[in-house]
Amino acid sequence: MTSTVPTYALYGEHTQSLVPDSLHCESIPMRSRHYDWEIKPHRHELFMQILYIRSGSADIHFDAREFHVNGPCMLVVPAFLRMVSAFRAMWTDRS
Repeated sequence: MTSTVPTYALYGEHTQSLVPDSLHCESIPMRSRHYDWEIKPHRHELFMQILYIRSGSADIHFDAREFHVNGPCMLVVPAFLRMVSAFRAMWTDRS
């Protein structure tokens, strides 16, 4: 069964389109804490992402491939790639 993977400008924002800035920057906790550190399947149509994981670990799924990464590391995520992620113990203050 094929399910539809939502496409966002920014994860979880259904009404906001991507602003014409050449760069959008935010920390992983800034968005992920609102989703209990679990980012559900999604893709970005308009931009690629660079994820910098300073410490801790993450389980990342790109399309049909799964990776477990430990910080520090950097991941480049092309536009249109289906992505799922779960972050663990990245910051001592997760509030």
